[in-house]
Amino acid sequence: MHLCADSLEVMEVNQKLRHGRGLTRAGKVRDLARIFAAVAAVSMVIAALMLMIYWIQSILELPKHLLAATLIFLEVV
Repeated sequence: MHLCADSLEVMEVNQKLRHGRGLTRAGKVRDLARIFAAVAAVSMVIAALMLMIYWIQSILELPKHLLAATLIFLEVV
């Protein structure tokens, strides 16, 4: 009877270890998901900043292009 109780204790310890490993894997998956979400968020912010810079640059360049277009239009007429 004592031998049977020892084997049950060993089985319980093994199950606890397996469960702990499963939690560790789940924690790693959560960490990877958080990292992926952070990278995606940073990428979106960088893309938005690049678009804003391009938009501001195009607005600043508009008067030059408008002046050139006006001069070309006046030469044609």
